[in-house]
Amino acid sequence: MVESNSIRALIVGIGVQGERYAKAQQSEPDSEVVLFDTDHNKAHLIASKIGVQTAESFEESLDWANLIYICTPDHLHTEIAAKAIQQGKHVFCEKPLTTSLKNALYLQELVKKYKTSFIVGNLLRLTP
Repeated sequence: MVESNSIRALIVGIGVQGERYAKAQQSEPDSEVVLFDTDHNKAHLIASKIGVQTAESFEESLDWANLIYICTPDHLHTEIAAKAIQQGKHVFCEKPLTTSLKNALYLQELVKKYKTSFIVGNLLRLTP
């Protein structure tokens, strides 16, 4: 059973970055990782490869998690992040944060209101 002070990480989007974050998070002590992707077959394939579980529903897995990694296509970031923040979850979002300034400001207000942590990844930021 997972203790309340452990990390329960939900990786949303299982492309190259999602798999990398899942492996990195899995190596942390007191950490449990679950993968979610709309392509359930792909999620199951990666999960079995690295030894973690998958979720069939984003909403149900969101209830379980306390840390959300968003590794989906850019246009989906705002909707997923907003749902996570409104449930008080901490969020790590792959770049770009959003596809518009309006959405970025919206997420900023949600983070203030719900007092969560929000980090944007800048991996390979200067790589051609």
